[in-house]
Amino acid sequence: MKKRWGVEQMEEKMIYKISLTGDLGSGKSTVCSIIAEMTGAEVVSVGALQRRMAKEKGIKFYEFNAYMEAHPEVDDEFDTMLKNMDEIKNRSILFDSRMAWNFVPSAFSVYITTDLFEAARRVYAAHRENETYSDVNDAMRKLSDRRASEALRYKNLYGKNIKDLSNYDLVVDSTSASPEEVASVILGEYVKYSRGQAHHGCYLSPLRLYPLRNAEKEGDVEVCPVYDYYFVTRGTNALKRAASERKTEVCCVVKNLPKNDKTAYIAQNCDVEFLKQWENEQGIKFIRYPDMIDSK
Repeated sequence: MKKRWGVEQMEEKMIYKISLTGDLGSGKSTVCSIIAEMTGAEVVSVGALQRRMAKEKGIKFYEFNAYMEAHPEVDDEFDTMLKNMDEIKNRSILFDSRMAWNFVPSAFSVYITTDLFEAARRVYAAHRENETYSDVNDAMRKLSDRRASEALRYKNLYGKNIKDLSNYDLVVDSTSASPEEVASVILGEYVKYSRGQAHHGCYLSPLRLYPLRNAEKEGDVEVCPVYDYYFVTRGTNALKRAASERKTEVCCVVKNLPKNDKTAYIAQNCDVEFLKQWENEQGIKFIRYPDMIDSK
């Protein structure tokens, strides 16, 4: 493998078996292409197959989930293809697929996340052939609907929550990191994983990490996911250092709050005024403010 973007050179005979999924608009296909170029692995892209099918049937891609809900045999075809590839051990394969983490458990599973607004900005600017949006806000609404539709469909089909980050070996945020940087993080952690070494499981953009007023200062950055947001419950000193160093990724520990009503708890410990103060002190600008906190 070529030494690029800070990734150390690996053994020439290393086999790469990685599954990539993530948020709509996260750039996972671009990242997959970069990794394929760096490693020589073949790409199995379910998304590309779906786009081709949607085009052939004259269906807008953002409407294709509804079509698949009415035609479960389409999912069955893709699922069987993936299951048959789980036993392959002597070929390097990258799976660009929503459910490969489930059907190809032998692969190193990666989830690429990105903020909804940033994802909408990207897909609107891309002007894809069978995806039409009037503006960024329209793209944001349609992406949100598609994310919800996908989550519901996979929950109904397989009883799986695709947004549960514990499903994956690695979570990487592409909100403020380039595709090359994301690929570098993935391959760096894959090296550790393939060698049986301990590896980090979550890297998030500091522009999506919202500190709570009562967060502990010391320790690793610990975050609680609530909807599309990540709230920091510990490690604000480490987060400040990352902000001062202008890092695009922060290594995090994901933990759920032991609260029945997380939204109420967040609202009590975070507001826009507090976040604006954090922005001023750290010299950063959040992608957006969480919609469940007080804007006064």
